Amino acid sequence: MMHDIDLSQPCIPSNYSRLITRELALQTRDVADLLAMTQLTVDQFLQEDTLLTPQQQLQILDNSLQLANDDTFGLRLGRRLTSPTHGAMGFLVNSSPDLLTAIRAFQVFLPTRMNLARLEMAARDNWLEVTCRFHVELSESLLKVLSESFAVIFFDCAEFIVGRPVGEVVCGFLHKEPGYSHCYAVHSGFDNIWRNLTRAEHSARRVQAAQCVRQP
Repeated sequence: MMHDIDLSQPCIPSNYSRLITRELALQTRDVADLLAMTQLTVDQFLQEDTLLTPQQQLQILDNSLQLANDDTFGLRLGRRLTSPTHGAMGFLVNSSPDLLTAIRAFQVFLPTRMNLARLEMAARDNWLEVTCRFHVELSESLLKVLSESFAVIFFDCAEFIVGRPVGEVVCGFLHKEPGYSHCYAVHSGFDNIWRNLTRAEHSARRVQAAQCVRQP
């Protein structure tokens, strides 16, 4: 289902973007480069209660990719976005008694934190498919950084709740296998991600598939 997104409505907490400044090790005098083309001042950006529009958030992400000059930035950003950074949603997810309850919490509250994305769930035979759809047109680079960040967040939360690496989870992306795919191995559940995805197409043992896709 398509959801109408008002790209000019301030609704996204700015703490996510302030974490980007930390990951990039930006000094205060350099923050203006991150805010290029957002019409935000540095003072506005540094205020805790500032909300970003979806368009501003995407522009900041695009600027961060230029400043980082690192193809693995999506993975790095995902590591920064720990449960406490998600406010009440993060607390609710970590307090969930099982992984399914946690996924449902993400599904309900994700639009309140990042209204660009929606989670969809579908039970198929003996496994559960969870799809993350971005309801706005994204460049290939933004799709990749968001998809990889969300995947890291998912695996970190899943391992915390289950108490072990969730090796039975298969994660698929729309983007082609990047040259740095060996870096996925440092994240729980990312080992041999591309091989597992192919093998899982013929496996009856799939428990869960987490996919990051564009809304058609």
